[in-house]
Amino acid sequence: MENEAEYINIPIIVDACVAIKWFFAEDYNEKAYSLLQNCFMIGVPYFFLLEFSNFLLRKRRKEEISQSISDETNRILLEYIDCFYPDNHLIVRAIRLSNEINHSPYDCLYLACSEHYNIPLITADHDFYKHVKKSAYARLIYWMEEPPMP
Repeated sequence: MENEAEYINIPIIVDACVAIKWFFAEDYNEKAYSLLQNCFMIGVPYFFLLEFSNFLLRKRRKEEISQSISDETNRILLEYIDCFYPDNHLIVRAIRLSNEINHSPYDCLYLACSEHYNIPLITADHDFYKHVKKSAYARLIYWMEEPPMP
């Protein structure tokens, strides 16, 4: 199909809120999973792995998943990610963005990564999305249900 070729390898950055929906029953699971099927090139900052692993740890502590499920989830997750973006040089910028938009510096690291690499950021975090949309950085963020098109 001619249109399919247009969508191949469109780079996007996803946050952990999106990735969690690839594995666990939550709202918007199908929309999150469709990002994997629409020929996007999925990228994340290195920090993403810590945030996602922390989510799995909380699930294990609550005995909602086993260690083997956690390990398998991480293995599959790494297959879904096409690109890891260095982020250590973005920490100061993330803190500034956090102060500017009045939102978590953890989430703002995704925004700093999006800004620095000029790649759209896809989120499933309503609060984060609203804060960014009200800011000068609105062009960088997309709600998971409405990813960027070429």
